[in-house]
Amino acid sequence: MSKITSTKKVVVEDFPAEVRPWIKKLLDPLNRFLEQAYYALVNGLTIADNLKGQVSSLDVVASQEYPIAFAWRLNERPTALLVANCSESTGGTVAAFSTGWTYANGQVLVTFTGLDTAKKYTIKLVGLV
Repeated sequence: MSKITSTKKVVVEDFPAEVRPWIKKLLDPLNRFLEQAYYALVNGLTIADNLKGQVSSLDVVASQEYPIAFAWRLNERPTALLVANCSESTGGTVAAFSTGWTYANGQVLVTFTGLDTAKKYTIKLVGLV
């Protein structure tokens, strides 16, 4: 895929004189949309603003019982649950772990395997529709 390059605006002077009065009304919103689309596609897309999903933060305590449930606020079932970040409460490094999850009755039920059961963690999850 190639890099998106900036394009010039579509200007009224590019059109014949007889259509300029009505085409100007079309070009103003069109140029605003094209500019917004360009800036969004060039490092402007964000999970929070542009994707249908939900970011949730969970605290996993020592000797945690699973699954941990959290409310799913969107009107469609999640199709993916990604671990965005995991931090150990004392600032230590986090060893590799795995995540399993299900969706039921407006809640996501998540289980973590491989975390040290004597430590506390904060895990940020991104659920996507």
